[in-house]
Amino acid sequence: GPGNPVHMTGAPGSDRNGNVDRLWHDAAAVVEADLQDDAVAEAFEVYRAEIARSRLVDRVGEVEVTLTGGVDLRGRLMDDEPVADCLVLRAPEGVRWIIPVAAVRVLYGGASGLRPETEQTPETLTSVLRRAEGSTLELRLRDGQRWHASLVAVAADHAVLLCIRSQQQVLVPFTSVEAWGLE
Repeated sequence: GPGNPVHMTGAPGSDRNGNVDRLWHDAAAVVEADLQDDAVAEAFEVYRAEIARSRLVDRVGEVEVTLTGGVDLRGRLMDDEPVADCLVLRAPEGVRWIIPVAAVRVLYGGASGLRPETEQTPETLTSVLRRAEGSTLELRLRDGQRWHASLVAVAADHAVLLCIRSQQQVLVPFTSVEAWGLE
């Protein structure tokens, strides 16, 4: 009551026994949790923003790709020579596979790559194939077939190939090819 002296034996904010005042401790914990929650929330928002702008073609690292025709390809996704709307996969045997994203059923592994804010314009599939004219390719077709052929010419929407086995020249629409294997 009034007139009774207040005896404090501990430091400010402590009770008579020198223990930290429970209310102060609880308040400090709430403030700390709020700060951590804010930091976590901000980090999560940055993460969500990066995921929202990431594309399948931005992934990097060791992967297994199942194509729509059921074929599995394994290797390392390359980001040093991007091809528009395609994954570029270096297989262990050295084949460089160019895989249109539309031909991917499932991709296992890899990690999200960070796309530079000012990215270079990737090369088109037709440009890459035109540079490879005259070379031997391995193709994976949508129906599961595997062809070995010489690339004779590249048109706007198809390739002219000379099949190694039959020695027959064929025209193959780009939409029929799930993966182009450049050696």
